[in-house]
Amino acid sequence: MQKIDLSLVSKFVDASIANDKKLALKLAKKIAEQHNCSLSFELDTLDWSANWLKSDERIATQSMVQELRQYEA
Repeated sequence: MQKIDLSLVSKFVDASIANDKKLALKLAKKIAEQHNCSLSFELDTLDWSANWLKSDERIATQSMVQELRQYEA
């Protein structure tokens, strides 16, 4: 059984705040792999989950998700 790293979502938020698109994409792919789902579904989940963050974190995270969706397309 593969060990699940619960800190990846927090690292994704940090990468989003730092506007590090390369790291955010790497983390989103890793999270999707751990959850055994597509990158698209994981981006939807991250976008939805961002609603419970502080305003500045929410805006940065949702903006990063939008940028990564453009990359994915």
